[in-house]
Amino acid sequence: MVETQNILALKKHLNKKRPQFIRQEYRIRRKLRHEIKWRLPRGKHSKMREGRVGKVKRVQVGYRSPALMRGFTLTGMKPMLVHNLEELQKLDAKTNIAIFSSTVGLQAKAEMFLKAQQMGIKTNVRHDKLDARLAELKKKAQAKPEPKAEVKQANVPAAQVPAGKNESLLEKVGGPVKTEAAQPKPKSKKVGK
Repeated sequence: MVETQNILALKKHLNKKRPQFIRQEYRIRRKLRHEIKWRLPRGKHSKMREGRVGKVKRVQVGYRSPALMRGFTLTGMKPMLVHNLEELQKLDAKTNIAIFSSTVGLQAKAEMFLKAQQMGIKTNVRHDKLDARLAELKKKAQAKPEPKAEVKQANVPAAQVPAGKNESLLEKVGGPVKTEAAQPKPKSKKVGK
């Protein structure tokens, strides 16, 4: 426990010390201000690419956190991706946070959320949002109109239905159909000169 506290303290210290990595000309170009994201400087005369003193810092290996603290939150918990109840039951409430997969349906997510609450595991799902979504779906299900009753086919006389199209349909509509046996056409002989 003491080691994890020391690791977390070191991680917080490094996060404070680490500069905010912004792209080149972020402060100058207005279109770049809406979202802060890193892009490697590639310009021929770029001072940032050359690493000149006083310019914006570049992303480098030395800023990375030590391997022991990678993948942990600042509270010391490790997030784990969960797809079903079996995976959820394998987690430890003291060291893990359950992250529900996006492929999990709403009903299964609600069941998993209740099970996680019983086990004392923290999750990435908010209780109020889950309840609101379930209530919305119940309203939609109640507001749906009932499905239309099947329309029965009217009795059509056999004379109106084209012959030979669908004999089973003709039998249902007009009774048994008499079919004449198709006689083969005589082959014509070619007469040569």
